[in-house]
Amino acid sequence: MEFLYAIELRADSVVVMPAWPAKREADAKALPGLSATLAEPHQYSKFVSAIEGVFSWSKAQDPECRHYVQLKSLIPDAVQSDRARLMVENYFYKVEVRR
Repeated sequence: MEFLYAIELRADSVVVMPAWPAKREADAKALPGLSATLAEPHQYSKFVSAIEGVFSWSKAQDPECRHYVQLKSLIPDAVQSDRARLMVENYFYKVEVRR
């Protein structure tokens, strides 16, 4: 399984880091809006707009697809952590990384 991103959920932001294998570097960099997703930590209210280009690209494929991400939550509050995880699941398939 190959991952596009490693996503870290924090109490006040979402951090998106590259996780694609070296052999997929050109494919990853060709995705629309990729640099916007990696630029800085995102406030939760701005995360969706930051990943919009990559998500729109995946929806436009035939058949429609989703990218896989490694997801790690550093949020101590279970309810907030679940909400943040569900938000990510709306746009990506995820494999959770244990703390």
